[in-house]
Amino acid sequence: MTHRGDWWPNLRERAETPVLVDEIELPPYYADTPEVKRDWANYLDTIEYMDREVGFLMDELKSKGLDSNTVVIFVGDNGRCNLRGKGYLYEPGVHVPMIV
Repeated sequence: MTHRGDWWPNLRERAETPVLVDEIELPPYYADTPEVKRDWANYLDTIEYMDREVGFLMDELKSKGLDSNTVVIFVGDNGRCNLRGKGYLYEPGVHVPMIV
């Protein structure tokens, strides 16, 4: 879901609570410009969308009585897709997140 794509702007427009661009605190190695903040907001909106989708999945498991005997593995295949992320050898680009 968080891979860059042409759906990013549309997702932001449909979000119930889009991330407020003016309230974003960027990591110190990013240029604090409106363009970078907007890109970061788009990324955070995809994270919120993905969180909601995982919540739907977990609710479905619970409704079927499968939540107590199902192992859910949630893993990313690479670092985040912003500048200095995926494709770069900085920590955000090589970090592979996983939750079990």
